[in-house]
Amino acid sequence: LLSRLGHDPRIRSLLSAPVLVCTVDHLVPATESLRGGRQIAPMLRLMGADLVLDELDDYDLKDLTALTRLVYWAGLLGSRVLLSSATLPPSLVSGMYQAYLAGRKCYQLNHDPSLSLAAQDIPCLWIYEFGTTDAVCADANQFEQAHDDFVKRRKQKLLNSDAICKGEIV
Repeated sequence: LLSRLGHDPRIRSLLSAPVLVCTVDHLVPATESLRGGRQIAPMLRLMGADLVLDELDDYDLKDLTALTRLVYWAGLLGSRVLLSSATLPPSLVSGMYQAYLAGRKCYQLNHDPSLSLAAQDIPCLWIYEFGTTDAVCADANQFEQAHDDFVKRRKQKLLNSDAICKGEIV
């Protein structure tokens, strides 16, 4: 399979780059079953790499279906997902977690059938200017509680810290 895909330089660079920076348009085809096998190269890349989505909240609402499907597939293929943004709304973060969890359940059941559907603990990490917070979440309620706790702690830290820069409207 790799020898057949290796003839196309675009596919070869997609698969062999140690760090790949690209738009999601290059990876979304992994989630779409098309004639001609155009989903194979992005799927192989997603199987062997972590997915970092930057400024997810900048995408249009119409794009969220494809992005959610991509996060689901990342979980399904065993990849890790990092959402990078300072302004993600809680509903978007929760939706992406639920998509990843659904995919990860399938992945784990295919790799260890003895696991029950309720025993899928997903390690989660929040990184911000005051440090890090982590939690292991088995379901959406645990994740939402951990995320709310993180937001409350961050809000308190911001309220207690001095402003680095102050602006003045003239």
